[in-house]
Amino acid sequence: MWRWKNLRTLFKCEVFARDYTFRSFAPIESPEIQFDYLTAEKTTLRAVKIDAKKGDLISVTDQNGVVAYQGIVDDVETDKTGVTISAQPLMALFDVDVHFDRTTSSKIEQFIAGIITDNFISSHDALQNITGMTVETTSETTGALNLKDNIHSFYEIITKSLTAYGIAINMAFDPQNKAITVTVGKVSESAVIEASLQAIVNKNIIIGDSSGQLNKVTIYNKADETQNVTYYLHPNGKVDTNNSDRITPVFFAAQFLETDVDFDTAAYQKAYEALTPQQYDNMIELTARNDCGVLDTSMAIGTEVLVIDGDSSYKSILTGYTRSQDITKMTFGVVRADLTKILILERRANA
Repeated sequence: MWRWKNLRTLFKCEVFARDYTFRSFAPIESPEIQFDYLTAEKTTLRAVKIDAKKGDLISVTDQNGVVAYQGIVDDVETDKTGVTISAQPLMALFDVDVHFDRTTSSKIEQFIAGIITDNFISSHDALQNITGMTVETTSETTGALNLKDNIHSFYEIITKSLTAYGIAINMAFDPQNKAITVTVGKVSESAVIEASLQAIVNKNIIIGDSSGQLNKVTIYNKADETQNVTYYLHPNGKVDTNNSDRITPVFFAAQFLETDVDFDTAAYQKAYEALTPQQYDNMIELTARNDCGVLDTSMAIGTEVLVIDGDSSYKSILTGYTRSQDITKMTFGVVRADLTKILILERRANA
């Protein structure tokens, strides 16, 4: 049995083939884990010696056996001093264009789970299916996403579901049981964070250009323009047809809707997506010590927060983190400042 040389700094990195066959393991120094739900950011791991191939599954655990990271090997580089592995999160499996039937479910979670089942679990192409993958939903949210047609980037569907409805996907693989579990649902917990807490060692708050974004939209049925409806975004975040308690100044737009389902239902869904993205139109980065005791640095992706900074407060949602042995930088909101990430988000939005 192998032993830890240093309980504080060593982690165990294990590599498995896609059929869960054990390939290799190595002790590694405490890694810096990068995770961005919106862009599928990669994490870099360094070992003196380890056998890994592109597409392998990788798992990093601490000295107590707690999972610190799981992902897919994207690239392997070997030099005189060791091996560098670039890994993508497990969710990168879903970074593909898929075909679907938008009328199969009115629940967002079931809609996503259905796509996973059809393409990765019960596909007619047996070789396309991922051995041991299962999916379950943990909540039910009525609605749909404003998708142009029945072929779309699945990862874009996943991220839209988070930013518009607060629905997150969580994935984990269990090599002993040869299983990958996928859960789809809303995070029930929420948090209020004081940005001035002494435990927060660094903060960065960027507010998106919400001023000038839509707060009124009129949806026209493209097949019959006499059929139309106007929706308003209210200060409390609610979207409805009630022409009172409005946001001013008014920023409005008219949009066509082509639908093969009930117009009123589809119009609300289109209006909801058009008007609500600004609710998380920020990027709030808070860095804290993992042992601070007053802030949960391991909160789940999709946790909604209210960040209070002096006289200002910001509603946001956890969308990423950078975690090392001692500190974690949590990233809230849908705005990104890094150019590479901005380009990734723009590419997906225009897909």
